Amino acid sequence: MSSTTDSALVARIVARDQRAYALAYRAHDPAVRGIALKILRDGAEADDIVQETFLHLWKNAEAFDATRGSLRSWLVHFAWMRAIDRVRTRRRERAAGDAAEAEAAGAAAAPPPARPALEPVEEKLERARVQDAIAALPAEQRRALESAAFEGRTAEEIARAEGVPVATVYSRLRLARERLVTWMEGRARRAGGKG
Repeated sequence: MSSTTDSALVARIVARDQRAYALAYRAHDPAVRGIALKILRDGAEADDIVQETFLHLWKNAEAFDATRGSLRSWLVHFAWMRAIDRVRTRRRERAAGDAAEAEAAGAAAAPPPARPALEPVEEKLERARVQDAIAALPAEQRRALESAAFEGRTAEEIARAEGVPVATVYSRLRLARERLVTWMEGRARRAGGKG
């Protein structure tokens, strides 16, 4: 979608046009779901992020600024941040749980982790596409992205591990996100051209 189209669509959403909202959902759901799946690796949690992202659009559409980027990039950025927040929350909860287990004397062995439910084919394909896009990133951007998204590390932690300034990590994360959004938008355009 062009910035003019984005602006017109968002203006209709601000006016509470449910058809415009449904159109935005159909157009941008694959990109939002793809980034959420890649980061969270869990279909149910990715669904939650998709729901949060489009609820954010419905409630805060007036905050969208077409001069700063496309609607797709705005939505993907929001989903990205929410998914990373979840990874960090998981990490904190896991650390707290590990500490509690270490304190418990003679606790029974933990049961094996449950096997994840089989994902629908479309989700697997979307995840594979996002993995391909991440694999194509320059190494330093890929490392920063994987550390933040999959390990829940902060920019400060990544900077210490990489031996670079925090600003460099922020720059690498921003460039990685921009490349992924550009890749997703290009793929959506190509898919829209088929048929």
